[in-house]
Amino acid sequence: MKSFSDRLYNAEKLSRRVGVRGPLPPNREVVGETLRVAAPAIVETLSIAVIGMIDTYMVSNLGDYAISAVGLTMNPRWILLSPFLALSIAVSALVARRRGEGRMDQAGKILQQAFMIALALSAVVSAAGLLLADPAMRLMGSQPDSHADAVRYFRVVMAGVVFNAVTMVINAAQRGLGDTRIAMRTNLLANLVNVVFNFLLIEGRLGFPRLEVRGAAVATVIGMAAGCALAFRSVTRRDGALRLFQGLRLRPDGPILRSLLRLSLPTLGEQMVTRAGFMMYFMIIARLGTIANSAHHIGMNFISISFSLGDGLAAASIALVGRRLGEKRPDLAVIYSAVCQRFGLCCSFLIALIYIPFGRQLFSLFSKTPEVRAYGAELMRVIAVVVFIQITMVIFISCLRAAGDVRYVAVMNFICIGVIRWIAAYFLCYPMDLGLVGAWLGLLADQTLRLFLSWRRYRKGKWVEIKI
Repeated sequence: MKSFSDRLYNAEKLSRRVGVRGPLPPNREVVGETLRVAAPAIVETLSIAVIGMIDTYMVSNLGDYAISAVGLTMNPRWILLSPFLALSIAVSALVARRRGEGRMDQAGKILQQAFMIALALSAVVSAAGLLLADPAMRLMGSQPDSHADAVRYFRVVMAGVVFNAVTMVINAAQRGLGDTRIAMRTNLLANLVNVVFNFLLIEGRLGFPRLEVRGAAVATVIGMAAGCALAFRSVTRRDGALRLFQGLRLRPDGPILRSLLRLSLPTLGEQMVTRAGFMMYFMIIARLGTIANSAHHIGMNFISISFSLGDGLAAASIALVGRRLGEKRPDLAVIYSAVCQRFGLCCSFLIALIYIPFGRQLFSLFSKTPEVRAYGAELMRVIAVVVFIQITMVIFISCLRAAGDVRYVAVMNFICIGVIRWIAAYFLCYPMDLGLVGAWLGLLADQTLRLFLSWRRYRKGKWVEIKI
């Protein structure tokens, strides 16, 4: 009888696409290593999504205006965090490749250079967030009942950007080494601290002041600081695989900076354009009013569950695929990427089994408003379909990024998110008069096209020959 690993994939068949370059490890070994790397990453990203849902639930006790206020800040916040996300993707891919090449000294230097860039950028980004909070919330379509709270929340969380930046860079380097446990621990700590201080500060418990929406922002920053401290400790220990201060050079290292820029600039351009697309998309929804905006934000929390699973497997893909490409084993890179895909499909199926029969009840936990609950019944049907598309697409894209094929990903996301998503959403939402559901069908159209384009690029196989 075939074992689970034998049923999951066929190594010889997969490796024929690029040609077998050496001995193939046993199926059980490949599956075991994938699980070892992917499991902590999945726990990490899933915990972030679950804590985000708990965060929304706690804020929802204040009313739909509070959910709307927090939701308004998400897109502007991620636009300003785009440089750090782009830098982190580059760090993870480069560290994984250098590990595969056996050049661990270079992996440490990559972290040092990225760390200094993150510190410098965080000061600029924080200042921009504080100055632009009010006009940004107006641009997002804030309503009179949510504007002031949205501005307060945004200013507080942007003041703590440095904690975000440092944690993202360190965790990216650790993931590149294949150690996803450290990132899991830092994010678990950050999220648990966030929940505790949400409990204390939103409604003022145990002698703490009642800060309402601002309290949720303060709790977020305290949580980020706790996670940052743990991440920082992981690269300052004497027994750590990466040591931040070992041979530290404060001056720029030209070759490393060029490698970081070559990978991060296309991703940064992609992130800025796609975040602008997300913002346009959200502005279309925000103008439907506070009720629709609240329902949308709740729905995005459920989407984040599937995205978190895909993101965890994507982190594993970057580490496993990047390392094998560094070892000059594109056949193993294809095999490991395929195993991640299989696990992604299993996760999609399990989520759909929950969302399809119990979607309306789950949505109703976050709001007592009948109109919001009515939206939930329709949105959860769309989400159940999106789950399958999203997880598979994210893993394909992560494989391309791990190989250094960042320009193709950037152009694809520019077209799909920066143009197609919000245009389709607007047309279906207003001229077709489908309202919020129409906007979500626009999201579905964007993700379907990205799945097709990333799959097509992946199947061609040219990504395994890219040098970084």
